[in-house]
Amino acid sequence: LIYFKIDHTLPLHPELLKLSVDQAIKGDLESPFLDNVIANLGLVVSVYDFKSIDGGFMYPGQGASTYTIKFRVHNVSYPPIPIQQEKDSKPFAP
Repeated sequence: LIYFKIDHTLPLHPELLKLSVDQAIKGDLESPFLDNVIANLGLVVSVYDFKSIDGGFMYPGQGASTYTIKFRVHNVSYPPIPIQQEKDSKPFAP
């Protein structure tokens, strides 16, 4: 497993404010990141830890407080599979 740092801005809906900020943010982050393959990152296995949580600001017209989060995820990246071909052949292009 590899750790990868992500910066993300997250609006936290009012119904989640009954939880601690850490629990509410972790629950909301798992939806867009957990078990998803992200380009140049790989498969996200879990949210590992939070490096910083800033904000809690409410912007006009929004009913949610907005946080800027820096966190690390466990991810698994797979190396590209080389295509077996003749030594002097042209690259494959569909």
